[in-house]
Amino acid sequence: MMLMKNKLNFLEKIYIWFKKPAVIVVAENKFSADIINKILIKNKKRALIFNLKIKEIIDIINNNFLTKHSSLLIFVFYNINSEIKESIKKLPKNSYLIFNFNDEEIVKNLKNECPAKQLTFGFQEEVDFKVSDINSGENGEINFKINHEGDIVPFWSKEKINQEQILSILSAVAVGTIFDLNLIEISQSINYS
Repeated sequence: MMLMKNKLNFLEKIYIWFKKPAVIVVAENKFSADIINKILIKNKKRALIFNLKIKEIIDIINNNFLTKHSSLLIFVFYNINSEIKESIKKLPKNSYLIFNFNDEEIVKNLKNECPAKQLTFGFQEEVDFKVSDINSGENGEINFKINHEGDIVPFWSKEKINQEQILSILSAVAVGTIFDLNLIEISQSINYS
């Protein structure tokens, strides 16, 4: 079952309470949630995906419902600011925190202060999922490479996508690896022909 929502309602809480599914919480990025959904569906993986506002994510972390009742809990952020940073420190060590490496100081502090397993993405050398070799063709198509743990796999799209969308794809790739998918499987799931 794949569910993409903007809110967690009473019936979904009951479902989570009894089924203990994998849950992915994306912070305010529908494009990323859509790509994650596409990767998981094409590879027959199951999860509930929520695209939520920062305040709703803070409430979820603070009330501990998902941390207690999901089999796997993944949070995806593009910008970690002071508002969310304090709540992130409360994530349990069996959860995942995937975030954009756009502020080196915040990243250094999170590595030491947050017990969750952490994966970073971005354009910098020190990230877990790095994009490189971005090329665009005459007709708007784009291709680029994603580097992870020494593996380098090409991704391409005949649609125009911008840097923010490429970062969204990187975060979705990170989620895919948590579900034991390799970069080739993920690339085949999202490449546009």
